[in-house]
Amino acid sequence: MNRLSQLLAISTAALAISCGAQNEGYNNEYYGDNSYYANEQVTQNTSADTRSAGRDALMDTQHGMPAYTFDMPAGYSISGQVYWENQAGLFVPNQQGRISNPSNKTNIELMPSAMFKYLSGPDYEMYVRNNGIQNIAPMPTGQAMQRILMGTIQQRHGNVQVTKSQPIENLEQQLWPGQGNPQMPTSGHMISYSYNNAGTTYKAELYAVRYMMQQQVQGMSGMNGYTLWGLGRVFEISAPANEFASKKAEMINIVKSVKKNPQWAQLVKQIDAQKAREIDNRSRSSYAAHQQRMANNQAAFDASQRSYRETQQAYDNANQSWMNNQRLNDQGQQNYVNSIHGTEVYTDPNSGDQYNLDNPYKYNWTNGNGEVISTDDAFYNPEQYNSGTYYQLDPQ
Repeated sequence: MNRLSQLLAISTAALAISCGAQNEGYNNEYYGDNSYYANEQVTQNTSADTRSAGRDALMDTQHGMPAYTFDMPAGYSISGQVYWENQAGLFVPNQQGRISNPSNKTNIELMPSAMFKYLSGPDYEMYVRNNGIQNIAPMPTGQAMQRILMGTIQQRHGNVQVTKSQPIENLEQQLWPGQGNPQMPTSGHMISYSYNNAGTTYKAELYAVRYMMQQQVQGMSGMNGYTLWGLGRVFEISAPANEFASKKAEMINIVKSVKKNPQWAQLVKQIDAQKAREIDNRSRSSYAAHQQRMANNQAAFDASQRSYRETQQAYDNANQSWMNNQRLNDQGQQNYVNSIHGTEVYTDPNSGDQYNLDNPYKYNWTNGNGEVISTDDAFYNPEQYNSGTYYQLDPQ
């Protein structure tokens, strides 16, 4: 793995329960249609194949399989879905769901995730301006929650009164120990508020974790910045105000109990690997087309006046810088997704095929038919125990 890839490969930033919302013009411009919050139309999971003892599942409805499961105390049920969408140029799974207990009026909202891209620097500024790119600068977690999430909360409850807004150090590790990556900068925050519904006063708390990765790229006109950031692990817990303190621990424990379905995780890896290959092919084609345009432009420059050549060359310098870094930026986005799923890309030296793996083993072998065998034993030879020829996978 090269030095730039090492900077981009930030592992295990789990967004199993994440966020996304609408406020201050962010509604459709940055998030697209989010009719779930407007219509409150959700799918109830009641079939026996989505349940195990004391657990229930949030389904990936597009692929017809459970994605995440939660501990479900008596009286609670889950509704909602996992779906796939484009965020910041990436095709990623997202979720919207609700875990509730009608008998005691407790409620947990699992809100969709949000991912943003921010480009800065002299070479990127022209590209952003000329192509109308939505360039959203990172915000402190509390400010991002106020601007992006609280509009949705106000729409849902109608009369919200904020009582507290405070950062929470190591929020991800407190709720999901061992699932985060200390090398990836995160920032946790909580907003507490109250609202009235049908004559009952409710208390609620909204939690969020901000994820961010940054890199600096040398361009033709100077250093350029490339940032991917987003809000994840976002959920709201609520209950009648006089019962909130006694029900809070139970609701938090349900959120903490989330587990990813291994079969669904394998599906996500396969889709990630396919998209990584598409990004690489697209970047190569774009760069080749740019090189041809460069040659054509140079011939025109030679026949033009000097002032015209100088003006066009200035633009070409900025464009060349962008295209030279396009593949790195696209790969950076894919690495961000790899960090969400805790995976790393390995290559089959025989066929060139790529595999996204999230296991902790040192040695990985493949027979070229999609089967991968992993081990920590440096002397293990899978051909001694299996038919066919195996090749050791190389990490990028």
